[in-house]
Amino acid sequence: EEEAVRAWLRKQGFKKDDLRSEKNRWPHMHPMGHACWKGELNVCKWLHAHGAAPDIIKASSHDSRTSMHRACEMGHLSVCKWLLKKGATELITKRTAAGWTPMLFACAYGQLSVCKWLLEVGEAADIFNRSNFGTTPAFAAFEQGHLSICSWLVFNGAFNRRPATEDDAQHDEAIGHVDQAIVKCETRSDDTHNKRSELLAWAQDVVATHPTFLHVVL
Repeated sequence: EEEAVRAWLRKQGFKKDDLRSEKNRWPHMHPMGHACWKGELNVCKWLHAHGAAPDIIKASSHDSRTSMHRACEMGHLSVCKWLLKKGATELITKRTAAGWTPMLFACAYGQLSVCKWLLEVGEAADIFNRSNFGTTPAFAAFEQGHLSICSWLVFNGAFNRRPATEDDAQHDEAIGHVDQAIVKCETRSDDTHNKRSELLAWAQDVVATHPTFLHVVL
């Protein structure tokens, strides 16, 4: 196994006996992060057992992404679960320097199974969180045309009216009601007008539950 892992690492551009240093070229990852990005769980496990365990939570110096960000981006659910099992709890909500969470990466790259898993492990708040530049999971999913992600976000409240606090008098009334202003904001991509027919078909699929969407897209 060791020979196979080292051969794989060399093929990926890492030095023969260096199991922890970042590559000095794109994508600027240490071996653990690279293995998570590629979904090579066996390599991850071998590195963990041979001195690279601290790199599970070590962010890249280039873009501040962690191994969890990499695995969520690429949809490697088995790697995500393994990272959490190995103690990477804090990485579930970790933000990059640009403010991107694992949930935002998963939505932007259309990784529905990872999105569902992140919600299951308690990260419902990340459905609403914005990056430093205002990007939400909903906007990222719309922009990339991941309408299955958009539907999942709809049914998990990403477009609902949001009271200021739980003590807000309108709190109970707001739950479960789609807010048109939020819909318009999250579908504001420059490419939206080119996707109108696709968005209309998608809106018709959810109209039975959320008629506001059909109205806004029309």
